[in-house]
Amino acid sequence: MPSFLTPNLHCFAVKFSPTLPTTLAIAACENFGFSGGGVLMILDLFEDQLKVKGHSRCQNGVFDLSWNDNMIALAGGDGSVQIQNITLLDKPVVLYKEHALEVLSVDWNQHFILSGSWDCTVKIWDLQRQTSLSTTCTFSPVHSVAWSPMLPNIFSCAGADGKLRLWDTTMARMVSELHICSGDVLTCAWSNHDSNIIITGGSDCTIKGWDMRNSHTCLFELKGCEYPVKKVQCSPHRRSTLASVSYDLSTCIWDWQVSTNPIEIIKHHSEFVYGLDFSRHHPGQLSDCGWDSLVHVFNPKSLR
Repeated sequence: MPSFLTPNLHCFAVKFSPTLPTTLAIAACENFGFSGGGVLMILDLFEDQLKVKGHSRCQNGVFDLSWNDNMIALAGGDGSVQIQNITLLDKPVVLYKEHALEVLSVDWNQHFILSGSWDCTVKIWDLQRQTSLSTTCTFSPVHSVAWSPMLPNIFSCAGADGKLRLWDTTMARMVSELHICSGDVLTCAWSNHDSNIIITGGSDCTIKGWDMRNSHTCLFELKGCEYPVKKVQCSPHRRSTLASVSYDLSTCIWDWQVSTNPIEIIKHHSEFVYGLDFSRHHPGQLSDCGWDSLVHVFNPKSLR
């Protein structure tokens, strides 16, 4: 299992490149993100080893990232959204500063960037403009935002008030609001195979699936995490397979059509696990990262 140590840095996010099969990016912070700077690190998987391809230091923490070809959007602890080109990491291509508090989540579809902040807003950005295209009040601090991969005008937002909200950009309004749990909804992810299905994970330690055609009751509920679920990701290759990472130090593989329990539990971190991603180029390959400064790339037995 290829692993990489980021000395004196604590990892918050990991994402495989959508175009470069052996490249992945890491967002990491000093002092667990509470103070100090952050780093964007580009790693290359070569002969079963992870090696640094490039890096860029930021004055503030970086909590999330999202790819678009050779470009990466970063979620900044100072309320900024920073755009970096991995072929020229000396300085940002663009630096947006409109959010009043830290940005915890970014997502970039083919055309626009979403940013969700602790200031209770979601903003949409276009690189052709110097200011945001729109600002949406979410009524609650935002943990996670995600564009629908099949419906380019729809995005989701997971909030600290226990709610998941969906917006339609063509109508410029909220189209659905779901009460997920009594605590925080920490993560949301769309199915890559069904445009109606979205997955949530939260501080109640559960993972829930929702069908937007009948959102009054959850499609499924998965239990098995001992502490809050920090991130969920849907497999790009298997319809009912998803993965999760949790504050209980676990990375779990699930098949919601087979069982409400994880089909595999992996524990190779010694601190909170924060980042998770599936490789689109190599079926069954995942990467995760955590506050123990470690990044792992691995193929779970259940996905071989």
